Amino acid sequence: MEKSKLIVFLGVDGSGKSTLIDYFYKKNKSNYKKIHFVPDFFRNKKNKGVLNPHKEKKRNKLFSLLKLFYWTFNIKFSEILQTFSKKNYIYDRNLSDVLIDPIRYRFSLSKKTLSFFLRMTKKPDLYVYVAGDIKKIHYRKKETSLTKLFILDKKYKSFLKNKKNKIFINGLMTKEQNYTILKNKINFLWIFSNFF
Repeated sequence: MEKSKLIVFLGVDGSGKSTLIDYFYKKNKSNYKKIHFVPDFFRNKKNKGVLNPHKEKKRNKLFSLLKLFYWTFNIKFSEILQTFSKKNYIYDRNLSDVLIDPIRYRFSLSKKTLSFFLRMTKKPDLYVYVAGDIKKIHYRKKETSLTKLFILDKKYKSFLKNKKNKIFINGLMTKEQNYTILKNKINFLWIFSNFF
């Protein structure tokens, strides 16, 4: 049985990441399963999320560690299920986001600790970074300051710099244009999957 592929989408708030993911998923539901951040098998998520996560109070180190264990356990459980699945998996953000933007996740442990847990999880087959002109992105969604967006964009690009399995997408283009670009690149890379 062919191994299911794992695609992780990254991008700052307002980049158009979620719009592109939703559009891509809608067109490929039969072949993909969509997950936001990490799988959550043991909690019924009814809330709609926080409007501005960067203004939330950080968890202390103990609760950050417990949260990290919980995230990792869910991811590992999902990886077991994925071995029996014929579908590929799309992640709208993943644990690497905590490494890049710990404030968003109210996370207070060191990068070294998080990196240790991150190494225990399956490496994505492909990273898709949805980027664009930061000033225009900020105009779309102003909950995060322009300065913060510039810093986060730089951190994401630094994280992806030495990774060969990445695609950069201009989120300011139309979702139809980006879908075509993304689909063609994914098809090409899947053919040469030993590239990863």
